[in-house]
Amino acid sequence: MKSLPRLCWVLLLVFALAVSACGDDTNNQPADDTGTDAADVVDAGDVESDADDVTDVEVDANDADDADADDLGFLCQPCTDDSQCGGAEDRCLQYPAGDQACAQSCDPDAETPCPGGFLCASIDQTGTVYQCVPEELTCEDRCSEADCADGEVCDPWTGECIEPLGTCDTGCTTSSICGDGPEDICINMPGADERACLPGCNPQAEVSECPVNYFCSPLTEEEDTTEGICFPLSSTCVDRCAGVDCASGENCNGLTGQCEASEYGYCEKGCTSNAECGGQTDVCLNLGIGDGAHCWQDCSDDPDVCTENYQCNRLQGTTLSICIPTGQSCDMCYGTSCYPGGVCDPVSGECTELQQDCTVVGCAEGELCDPVSTQCVVPGRACSGDSWAADCDNVVTACTTRRAGTAGTCEEICTSDANCPTGESCVETNLRKLCLADDLGGPLTCGTLSDASSAVGRPCGSGQRSCPSSASICVQDGNLDGFCSRACTADTDCDAGQRCTSGPDGSNICIPEQCECAATPQLSGALSTAWSRALTTIGVSQCDLWLDPSLAQTLSQLVDTPLASDLLEELVELPLGAVATLEGYIATLDATQNTPSAAISAGASTLGLSITGTAQTYTYPGSETKLTQAVAQLITQAGGTPDTTQLETQAQNVPAGFQDVAAPIISATADALAARNTALQNAGWSQSDRLAAFEGAPYLLLPGTATQLAAVPDLSDATLAAKYASFPVEELVQAAADLSATIESATASASGPSTWTGFTYVVDTPAGKVVLGDAGDTVYDPATNTALAGEIAVIIDAGGNDTYRLPVAANQSVGNGVAVAVDLDGQDTYTYAEVTDPNDAPELLASDADGRQAPSGPLSLNNGPVSLSTSARQGAGRLGIGLLVDQGGQDDSYQSLRMSQGAAILGVGVLFDDGGVDEYDAEALSQGAALKGLGVLWDAGGADDYRVWHAGQGFGTAAGAGVLSDVDGADNYEAVTGVAGGDGVLYLSLADRARSNRNLAQGAGAGIASDAQTTGLAGGLGLLRDRAGLDTYTAATNAQGFGSVRGVGVLADAAGDDVYEGRALVQGSGELFAAGVFLEEAGSDEYNQNSIIIQNGQGTGRTLGWGFFHDAGGDDTVTYMTPGGGVGLDGGYGFAFFADGLDAHSSTSPTTWGYADNAVPQGAELDGALTVGVFLETGSNADTYTRPNLDPSVIGNNLVWQQPDNATPTESRGVGVDQ
Repeated sequence: MKSLPRLCWVLLLVFALAVSACGDDTNNQPADDTGTDAADVVDAGDVESDADDVTDVEVDANDADDADADDLGFLCQPCTDDSQCGGAEDRCLQYPAGDQACAQSCDPDAETPCPGGFLCASIDQTGTVYQCVPEELTCEDRCSEADCADGEVCDPWTGECIEPLGTCDTGCTTSSICGDGPEDICINMPGADERACLPGCNPQAEVSECPVNYFCSPLTEEEDTTEGICFPLSSTCVDRCAGVDCASGENCNGLTGQCEASEYGYCEKGCTSNAECGGQTDVCLNLGIGDGAHCWQDCSDDPDVCTENYQCNRLQGTTLSICIPTGQSCDMCYGTSCYPGGVCDPVSGECTELQQDCTVVGCAEGELCDPVSTQCVVPGRACSGDSWAADCDNVVTACTTRRAGTAGTCEEICTSDANCPTGESCVETNLRKLCLADDLGGPLTCGTLSDASSAVGRPCGSGQRSCPSSASICVQDGNLDGFCSRACTADTDCDAGQRCTSGPDGSNICIPEQCECAATPQLSGALSTAWSRALTTIGVSQCDLWLDPSLAQTLSQLVDTPLASDLLEELVELPLGAVATLEGYIATLDATQNTPSAAISAGASTLGLSITGTAQTYTYPGSETKLTQAVAQLITQAGGTPDTTQLETQAQNVPAGFQDVAAPIISATADALAARNTALQNAGWSQSDRLAAFEGAPYLLLPGTATQLAAVPDLSDATLAAKYASFPVEELVQAAADLSATIESATASASGPSTWTGFTYVVDTPAGKVVLGDAGDTVYDPATNTALAGEIAVIIDAGGNDTYRLPVAANQSVGNGVAVAVDLDGQDTYTYAEVTDPNDAPELLASDADGRQAPSGPLSLNNGPVSLSTSARQGAGRLGIGLLVDQGGQDDSYQSLRMSQGAAILGVGVLFDDGGVDEYDAEALSQGAALKGLGVLWDAGGADDYRVWHAGQGFGTAAGAGVLSDVDGADNYEAVTGVAGGDGVLYLSLADRARSNRNLAQGAGAGIASDAQTTGLAGGLGLLRDRAGLDTYTAATNAQGFGSVRGVGVLADAAGDDVYEGRALVQGSGELFAAGVFLEEAGSDEYNQNSIIIQNGQGTGRTLGWGFFHDAGGDDTVTYMTPGGGVGLDGGYGFAFFADGLDAHSSTSPTTWGYADNAVPQGAELDGALTVGVFLETGSNADTYTRPNLDPSVIGNNLVWQQPDNATPTESRGVGVDQ
């Protein structure tokens, strides 16, 4: 915004000529609090002392009248201390140019305080010690012999000839280098660290002597003075407001570049800067109309903008026109305050509405221009369903409700998302589309939002219109606004955004997604009845049980957590609807064929993607072998030039049958690389973006060295966060699915693998090596075969019991964008070269060349010796696609450290093993883990062992989806717990310090909470699905269906008598607008019989999170976390359901089995938030309940209880039902 100074400002700033201060005296005091102290004027870098007895000087120039004194006395004589300078008060000064000379004491009030060429300046901070100093602030004559060319001036501080500085050029030191006129001076501009040259002028001149948009400001208060200075209208020579975006009601102060509140209306006195005036181009100016400075409205673009009794006048010598009173007086407005929204009438002194034609002058940010009234409209003002038309009386907004008796807001009418501001979307409401916040949803919009193309979802009941014949059922349930629907038998009977499910009365109807809380939970008959009893007991309806995303934005832990998933946000909002959706994901996994492409498609469904892999067909018409042509295609795609002669020589000993398998896989790899590169390019990912992400993205989650952590992307930068959010995951998933389908097709036709022996094939390409191995027992180890050193794009082995001691199927660089490994048969070992590290221990995995991090302190406060491995392995997509397919159904072994075994970091990582008794070992971010991407570990059968320490076995963060799916077999899942004393403890767990790892495993979706100093990270989806077998699950903390920071974690076991061991935040636990879901479908299971029981499990939700635990049958033995078993804490919801079976429930704490407690401090964000815990146990068997001081007449078989036991429940509502 332009800024215009008041007269006194200029008078106080220019002291190189004879000036006196504003006010009644001439003692350098400002006239009022708007002035600038004279000490800021001609300091020229400030005069300093480099001897203890030489006084420091900041020049406060007061007078520079020419004097007739011929004898300068000791003035400017060289000196080393004050005693050499004559008078007792004369000082020896060090000047900025380097010379040291005597000054002379002076009286600033004297008529002629100093000889000519000198000025009386304050040399201390107190403003009490004055000395005569040379105007040029140097006593040496460096310019007398300078022979400067025309147009040059001599710099008195250096003696060099330079081009003079022009008007408003900054950086001057003395007036001598300003222009070529004697009146041009160097001054300090007001309120800023800025020195600039300004030309002199005559205020009495009939035609302004100043440039356009400068005005001639007199240098004295004398009415007929001829001494003035051309001062810029903006009061500054530096544009500090470029790019500054101030909020409505604020303007940018040109002197500081800071946004300030606009507090003064037009003709109201008291302003001190333009920023305080109403509009961005309005000015604060003393025009002599009344007393002091006033705000004036800019009318340069539209003279008609001035209100009644004002007229638009052009300021002489400028391009600025302002509205001034027609009567040339503002006296009537003194004491009146009209801003914002009004203007003072200078005739009546009353406030009138400020009339501005918004079609001409526009509106402030966040406001809308109504073309009918030509006034600016602010969206969001209140409206009512009873008076919606009158409340939103314009053509740019509409009320969000038309239901009688309900309240809403006036929001912007739109046609598409492009019309809406950031953070809002164009949403169908009743009869209109409106811009609504992206997180607006849930029951609040049911019966309000509806697609105009569908009758389902339109408002009904409560005085609304009747439902049309196409959706004749009016659904009304509890606190839910009524909506229209129709009967259905399948989702296909419903419209887009709706599903066919049972409504409040049990019949199947079409329900819009925002009304899903009205759907009857998909529970067995007995559980459904118990559920209804529980809600009735605590006075809660199903539609009360939703989490408000706008409330989540008030929590400091969530306010800055980028890379959130809209899909997961919707799941977290509606707990019971989310469980139904997640069960749909599980059904998709169960129905999936055991093929790599089907596994990818099933995994993609958890990201909300519909992906089908298509096998590509390739022809090789050239004279060269298929292998040569396929490798040449890969080389060309990667930017290289193939040497087909050399390639043909290398291909000659590869069996033709094996070439038939290998060639299409290599060609498909080339196509996948092309798809990946195109997707990144289309998404705006430059090469430097890719390099930065490859190096830094893993350490958004993983521990690293100082160098690695320094490379972590700064997601507090909104532009960078948006780039990461728009990473082309879908395109990479599709490319991976097509590549996998081609592998399936190529290997299905393989014939005679056992005869493919006696050859080796290693070819370098710009995308990585192509390696083909025969059917023998091969050891792939760069230490013994240096040809294997480096990155690998494709490795295909014909069979045999092979050992891979190199990072296969994992992107090793940005250029190695697709990495594929296919082993057709054999009992294989996938491992790495072990390198001993001082921090290794017997209970840990062996280190690789990157070693382990030495602990920086006690394990109660720090991580242990975590791996620092930088090598991704065994199906890892790191800014690309990594795909490992092991066939043959043999017993295989996989060992790695980090980013392995179906891991994705901005990419797609898949490990597919088609059966056998397999072992999987990794430390972190492995075994179905993803950070903004898709990570899948798919094992088609066999009794397998899985071991991980951290972030694995179904883990997702940053909107990524990590899936571990095991089809069959008695499996053992171990998320290493650790023991007291620290053995095996690597990852600090705040829930159990120095004894447990923070596993984030076995179905965990979690992010990183933000705080005042740190940008956090939103969670993702982690899903572990085991379809069958007698399985064992062991974890310490944050596991087995755990969600945190906008994440969702799911553990779902289908059948078998299973064993679960956990310590804290396990078995269905959610916190911080996240969800933890635990589903056990059958079998007599044991829970925590050998665990250290700590806290939060079996359906516990806290701090605006929810946990869901459901054991669908069998005789179960359960030892509970404390709290645990359907517990809600601090605005969270907890649900624990048991169906049938003879169950034994045991706890050491009273905070179990349907308990709720909102204990946040009064006034905190979640104070008063609904907190619910529900425990249901159904079946005819006599279940047992054991805990200290339990009254069996209150809690037990065939009883209903509340905890706390309130006759009138408050926000804390816990209930248990056994029936």
